[in-house]
Amino acid sequence: MVLKVSPRIRTAVFALTTTLGAFLLFQVQPMTGKILLPSLGGAPSVWTTCLLFFQCVLLGGYTYAHLGMARLRPRTQGALHLSLVTAAALLLTLPWPPIRSPDGASDPTWTIISTLTRMIGLPYLILSSTSPLLQSWLVTASGQASPYWLFALSNMGSLLGLLTYPFFFEPAFGLAAQRSLWSASFVVFAIGCAACAACLPRAPRSDGLETFPDMEEPPGGAPAPGVRLLWFLLSASGSIMLMAITNRVCQDLAVAPLLWVAPLSVYLATFVLCFHSRRWYYRPLYLAALVFATLATYRLGEAEFRQGLTLLVLGYLLILFVSCMVCHGELVRLAPPARHLTLFYLTISAGGAFGGILVGVVAPRIFTDYLELPLGLQACMILLLTLAVREQDWSLLPGRRTPVLASVLLGTLWVAGSVLTCAVQGGGGSVLTRRSFFGVIRVLEEFKGAPHAHCLTFYNGRVLHGLQFLHPDRRRLPTTYYGPESGAGLVLAAAPASTRRIGVVGLGVGTLAAYGRPGDVFRFYEINPDVIDTARRLFRFVPDSAARVEIVPGDGRVVLEAEEAQHFDVLVLDAFSGASVPVHLLTVEAFRTYLRHLVPDGVILVHVSHHHLDLGSVVWAVSRHLGLAAASIDSEGDPLKGTSPAEYMLLTQNPDRFASGPIHGRDRSSRFATRPGDLWTDDRNDLYRILK
Repeated sequence: MVLKVSPRIRTAVFALTTTLGAFLLFQVQPMTGKILLPSLGGAPSVWTTCLLFFQCVLLGGYTYAHLGMARLRPRTQGALHLSLVTAAALLLTLPWPPIRSPDGASDPTWTIISTLTRMIGLPYLILSSTSPLLQSWLVTASGQASPYWLFALSNMGSLLGLLTYPFFFEPAFGLAAQRSLWSASFVVFAIGCAACAACLPRAPRSDGLETFPDMEEPPGGAPAPGVRLLWFLLSASGSIMLMAITNRVCQDLAVAPLLWVAPLSVYLATFVLCFHSRRWYYRPLYLAALVFATLATYRLGEAEFRQGLTLLVLGYLLILFVSCMVCHGELVRLAPPARHLTLFYLTISAGGAFGGILVGVVAPRIFTDYLELPLGLQACMILLLTLAVREQDWSLLPGRRTPVLASVLLGTLWVAGSVLTCAVQGGGGSVLTRRSFFGVIRVLEEFKGAPHAHCLTFYNGRVLHGLQFLHPDRRRLPTTYYGPESGAGLVLAAAPASTRRIGVVGLGVGTLAAYGRPGDVFRFYEINPDVIDTARRLFRFVPDSAARVEIVPGDGRVVLEAEEAQHFDVLVLDAFSGASVPVHLLTVEAFRTYLRHLVPDGVILVHVSHHHLDLGSVVWAVSRHLGLAAASIDSEGDPLKGTSPAEYMLLTQNPDRFASGPIHGRDRSSRFATRPGDLWTDDRNDLYRILK
């Protein structure tokens, strides 16, 4: 039986169901990513790998929608879809399977993908198919004009789902409550799907489908292979830019939903604008903007830590907006008649998944740096110029067309060639450059002409994380954030003269091993195998230490949760990846694990230096919650000694530990009385509140 309703009500049902499905589709992304972080090391690539999964399942959903439209009668499609929606809703009533952490420091890419498949695979597949499927159903049921407006509405729902997560759902609800709300909303979505399916006729309409008013049916029916290739490449380029910008932002700030949502929201906003109206995209304007964005990319890279957070994030988001407007604006110009919309969306999703695979799987294995951002920009430029030539659109190139066109193309190819040359050479003049799932590390040899300043420096991302002088008299000096005047130096110097057990989460180049004494044990936990290899081969802090040095591969928190009590006298937390903050190491649950490994008089030492985030207030809130004595130690850097400014928080169960001595004289924890900070837990933590 076909549900008989007025066209207005039918359109409203389709619109609301599509919007809710898109809302749920993108609301679940940051939620599940946040659930995975504590068990998978908190690296920036955890989120980009999640994005890869979402794009691949989106491709699966679009494939399902396309095949259903091509091979099944309308009512059969509806019955099949409702059975799958019902199965997905029933699966959501079951508890999610436990998250299995990867062994040691191995690449967790496939662990993330398999875990997400078990958690939300079928529901996400169903939601992914909603937009193209319901658009096709609406045309089949009503014969109305092109349904591309429904695609724009779908992206509005997606955008709403993303933006409400970090600013409403994340601070207002814990993860368990978020999951319950999401599952209940999925049931409402299932009811909407049933209502839409009831509107389908028993047989397809025979009156044809209306196209865009300014679009002619291509000769021969289906779009030409060249056009479909352009759909694919434009979508892939937009996806590459999304993931490249997300990598850049997370690597230099933190791995948290707030910073996941911002690039993805910009990406979706360009879909909304372009598919809402062609007037939003004016090709000559965006060519100029794309050239500016390319130049701005290099400028932002150079000014990374000399500028404020707002400028950096807005700069990267503007670059993403311009490049995605080009990709998605050109997609709309090439959009087919409505009868081919599922093929169109299928090709777009295939391109998006391909771009995700390039950035999430291929790039870390073939590049030694984050080169996908400049290469993605060059791909956008080449595609735009190719389309202009294909359509003989000379409005981009005033004056003498052929010389100008040749100059632009040669300049674009030259920049792309320069980037590729840099990739092959592994970074200009560095002793070592490596990239893996966990980020980019680089070792440089500096000040060769000055014997007392001659040193090796170690960079994680763009941040200095280690320095060792090569002169024999200075080789064992603790440097960077670990100098004698730093919080780390004061604690390790004040430790008892007896043999000590020191735990360190985050190896770097092993600088803290310089404080080792005969009989001491320094036990480092390091998630990145490349860092372990570099500290052992190129730097001498670990090999030359008087202490016995143990290096345990794997995420520090995950390994400590599995280990028997280690009875550490001091436990140092210093696990930054670039400037990125591993949020899961600073929650109440994490500190309870650390306390289990500490002797009663022991000290937890947390390195909280950060350009943009007030991490000290987070640790202070944890200390108040757990009843720990806390102190805050700041130190100035001295370039001549190779030390850097550093901020440490010190926590202990012994309230008398910091009552006297050098730590008491340097304690600045009173500043937290006016900004106590938010308490972070695995269930609830909010990056937005601690932005400086």
